[in-house]
Amino acid sequence: MLATAERIRPAGALGPVEIVWHRPADAACDGDCDMHELLCGERTGVPGGLREVPADLTAPEQRWCPGCLDAARATAPEEG
Repeated sequence: MLATAERIRPAGALGPVEIVWHRPADAACDGDCDMHELLCGERTGVPGGLREVPADLTAPEQRWCPGCLDAARATAPEEG
């Protein structure tokens, strides 16, 4: 699924940065934008563009935004 990253820094800036992946509401991004509207209802500024990210993400220090993942699954065409 196409997604944009949000970097979450730990309190005090110590420890690893967590990446939270969000689904953009408009997947027609060309990488030259200042803001993404997200399926979870939030917005993210200065996005790093869109990347393909698996729904069953298992990478360390990375996770999906639950709201974006649920909304993407609800709107995805059924596989058959």
